[in-house]
Amino acid sequence: MTDIILLDGGMGQELVQRAGDKPTALWSTQIMIDHPGMVAGVHADFYSAGATIATANSYAIHRDRLAKTEMEGRFFDLHAMAIAEAKAATVAHGSGQIAGAIGPLGASYRPDLHPETNVAVRLFAEVAEQLVDNSELIIGETIASIAHAQDFLTATKPLGKPVWLALTLDDSDGTRLRSGEPVASVLPVIESGVGAILINCCTPEVIPDALKIIGEVGIPYGAYANDFEILSNSLTDGLSLTDHTDEFSTLIVSGPKSRDLFESLKTQADLSLGWLSHQDAVVAGTACRLLRVSFAGELGWEVHAPNAEIPKLYEAIKGAGAKPFGMYALNSMRIEKGYRTWKGDLSTDYTLFEGGLDRFIKLEKPQNFPGKAALQNEQQQGAKKRFITMVVDSGDYDAPYMSTIWCGDEVVGETTSGDWGYRVNASIALGVVRVDLSVPGTVLEIEMYGRRYKAVVQPDEPLWDHTNERLRA
Repeated sequence: MTDIILLDGGMGQELVQRAGDKPTALWSTQIMIDHPGMVAGVHADFYSAGATIATANSYAIHRDRLAKTEMEGRFFDLHAMAIAEAKAATVAHGSGQIAGAIGPLGASYRPDLHPETNVAVRLFAEVAEQLVDNSELIIGETIASIAHAQDFLTATKPLGKPVWLALTLDDSDGTRLRSGEPVASVLPVIESGVGAILINCCTPEVIPDALKIIGEVGIPYGAYANDFEILSNSLTDGLSLTDHTDEFSTLIVSGPKSRDLFESLKTQADLSLGWLSHQDAVVAGTACRLLRVSFAGELGWEVHAPNAEIPKLYEAIKGAGAKPFGMYALNSMRIEKGYRTWKGDLSTDYTLFEGGLDRFIKLEKPQNFPGKAALQNEQQQGAKKRFITMVVDSGDYDAPYMSTIWCGDEVVGETTSGDWGYRVNASIALGVVRVDLSVPGTVLEIEMYGRRYKAVVQPDEPLWDHTNERLRA
């Protein structure tokens, strides 16, 4: 049986979420000074979630990155803090290993900034020496070039601890490093004594191609991804990209009387604008943005505003007669409409065609975009799977996520969502099946808790308000 090793997850974004501080170039390092113990808390939560390795928050602690900042001169202190936070969580958990993390010199994703070998080896070695005595292993993260890998190994292998390498890939070609060099050309470096080889800091879609290559080496291998870089690297001149995810929130106001409610609040907006429109507005004296959409499948709007304004808007809207409803209710209503959720019904496991999103794909547009060629090929060859809605004779249960779908004695797909639809009085399951079984009226079975239940494929339209009259009212 294959042994699975779980590392902890992304530290930087989790720290931003918890601290609420404005992100800076060195925010994950600064947080150890401004919020002592927060990093240990993140390590502890990852341990509780199943991780067996705590990766020390030392990725960006390089002299060149600290230069000309308030943290210049704290090179040794910061490494001690990162190790202490990881050690505190490990001791409290009662088990686990600490990995000393070392990021790129100069900047991430910039192999062109990697220094000459004599400089790089000296700088990597100085960092590794701060980590080695209190770490079970050393991991070089976001390795972008062969020179980067060679210099890192030259600096760290003499210290006598296991060394892991995490490579970062070209976001459009999983067979190449971010430097453009083939992944295969780094294999001789790996074979010289690396304990494990990983892929990190690149888009999820390109990772499988690299795994096929590094999986042939015969040592432990794995991956952890992100996809912010594909956006920033695709910007045209004159544009910049900043992440404001943590600065705004949303209220959903939905139901046949939602327009009347906004009118009662003397909303400054054109409430006659149609479905899918959006506009700046003032609701209850508060500036916001109104989007004419509804995940509940009724007449409604989303109210987008800065976090600080949301409590005031919530109280005003509730005071005007709105009744709060929770995520379970929203989930039931969106499934009645066949609306997909990201990382549930929609994920990198399925293509856009398999997910039933054909109407959103404009292959005739002259511009190229990531994945266009693959989609054109799939359109010509035909999708192998198809997203469907099913009504299930499920008795006391609704289909759990990833329940197997059967046709006779063959597994032909899996569910992606399931819930009871109170407006249509039926148990509903969304899922993906072999394309020839996506025809309305096809009778399948869904296995739940060791028993199979009849499931009938429905027409490709919402079960509730299938012409969207209520939604567009």
